[in-house]
Amino acid sequence: MFGPGSGNYGSARGWCRRCGHFEWAEDKKNDYKPDPVRTALATKLRRQYALDERERLRQKIAWLQKQTFWLEWHENMGEKGRELWDREGIHRDFIEVHKLGYRPDYHCGDKDIPAMTIPYFMGDKVQTIQYRLTEPNEGGKYRFLKGTSPTWFKPWPIPLESIILVVEGAKKAMVTFHQAGNVRYRGKPVSILATPSKLVPHRMMKALKKRDPELVIWLLDPDAYRSDSGKATGSAIERNVTAFGPDRSLIVEPIDKIDDMFLRYDLDATAFQAMINQSSPLFTR
Repeated sequence: MFGPGSGNYGSARGWCRRCGHFEWAEDKKNDYKPDPVRTALATKLRRQYALDERERLRQKIAWLQKQTFWLEWHENMGEKGRELWDREGIHRDFIEVHKLGYRPDYHCGDKDIPAMTIPYFMGDKVQTIQYRLTEPNEGGKYRFLKGTSPTWFKPWPIPLESIILVVEGAKKAMVTFHQAGNVRYRGKPVSILATPSKLVPHRMMKALKKRDPELVIWLLDPDAYRSDSGKATGSAIERNVTAFGPDRSLIVEPIDKIDDMFLRYDLDATAFQAMINQSSPLFTR
């Protein structure tokens, strides 16, 4: 209910996110009770904001699905764009299935930067566009279409199995799917999904839990297994496993990014399958 913070003079303070009440730790009164009127108003405002945001997102997606610019980036990218995808280890079948593209003039800051484009679909309906900058800057190499939200990326349009392998990034999902073949865990088929970031957004985690898989195997980038220095929140992998459920989670901690392990260090399907079969529960430090 109350969150700690630093005051003007170094004193701890408390702030109630439900009703907005604020007090310093030195206050002697300990009989405060939230005002039910203010609490109800704050709750109403939060719910209305969530509804407004959901409607705004729905309208943006509906607009996107009427556009063709992202499809033109696929159809017009030419051999130069296809060679960029080839160098990233993306088989040309994926280029056609996912309508991967190339945009020569993605506006980033004060200049235009060439970008590779990745549409995210739900069924056959596009939900957002991810841009992979060919010249990353201080903001990193990835951007999403403004006004849209990232979602799960499935590397191949087939039904999901009851065991899901989560990797970090759409490109890694496509490389893994192509290089690893039919992934299994102890003989059971495994589907691959990609999260756009090491920490799965709440909305996406909620959708994953609603699907109710038998098991989720987490295979993220190496930095996801390290706690942020000076923070008490734990590593991204710990937070993901806690949010989804430790009893249905296993982890694989790679020595490098999984696409680099396939493409640069010659990891093969047999060795990858062994990694998956050796996945283990999360033991927090």
